[in-house]
Amino acid sequence: MSYTKQNFQSGDTLYATALNAMDNQIAANAAAIADLQYTPLAISAFSASPSQAELGSTVSSVTLSYTMNKKPESATLDGSAQTISQASGSISLTGLSLAENKTWTLAATDEKSASASKTATLSFLNKAHYGAAVTPETINSSFLLSLANGVLTATRARTFSVNAGANQYIWYAVPASFGACAFTVGGFLGGFTKVITITHTNSSGRQASYDIYRSDNPGLGETTVIVS
Repeated sequence: MSYTKQNFQSGDTLYATALNAMDNQIAANAAAIADLQYTPLAISAFSASPSQAELGSTVSSVTLSYTMNKKPESATLDGSAQTISQASGSISLTGLSLAENKTWTLAATDEKSASASKTATLSFLNKAHYGAAVTPETINSSFLLSLANGVLTATRARTFSVNAGANQYIWYAVPASFGACAFTVGGFLGGFTKVITITHTNSSGRQASYDIYRSDNPGLGETTVIVS
């Protein structure tokens, strides 16, 4: 709606028509400014804690944290309505019994019906085990669990540092399903040999076939190993 400037002067009588025209123009201007300032809803972050767990374990509670660019008008989690009163916060889920990978979808809508969605995932994984140790009489699950480091992972690739003392070798063990490992130490490829493949039972009771690698030499001291 347009408004023609009236050039009112002191003492003029303002009739309803003129006042309504000005009122409408002010409202139209306010709406135009609001349109210029409008930013569609966006979800910049959505994550689960924990985001990883060991295969064989059970997760009973998860916290889903979110960050949006503004408070939404409405929101759902996996299709169920959620009350979200601020742009960032968290949703606590309890009483769960999760033992397999789980993905949640957060969807939200703003005051102009623009929508956004994002997913968060809990992944169940095996561990890579590594550390420095003398060669045991038997290479078994107890030995792997005794190594200093156990890291949940979906890949064989890793860079790590250990201090191998006298008579200690550097060990690295990963699920055989990850494929053959290649090792680089000090810029040179090699220096490790696969010594055995065993059926490993992890600390949560899940079994998997594991390839176990050992450095060719003991007593290497502080060493950085790149696995690919």
